[in-house]
Amino acid sequence: MVRIAGVERAPSLLARVVFWFVKRRLGRVPLPVRIHARHARLFKGYAQMELAQDRARTVPARLKSLACVRAAQLVGCPF
Repeated sequence: MVRIAGVERAPSLLARVVFWFVKRRLGRVPLPVRIHARHARLFKGYAQMELAQDRARTVPARLKSLACVRAAQLVGCPF
């Protein structure tokens, strides 16, 4: 059960752009992105962090993906 409901429609221009990119990449907009979109400043920081992590080239993309999955597994994240 989720305590905070995510937004259905993007409340700002930044959220619309991010929703479009995420939907294009994953096929849907995950709930954490929808929840972060409720607060504009928090969402901007979240988007910058995700973009910086995606653009980091010091570690191969395959290893980054494996590390993300393992970290999610360790903390019990369902995503």
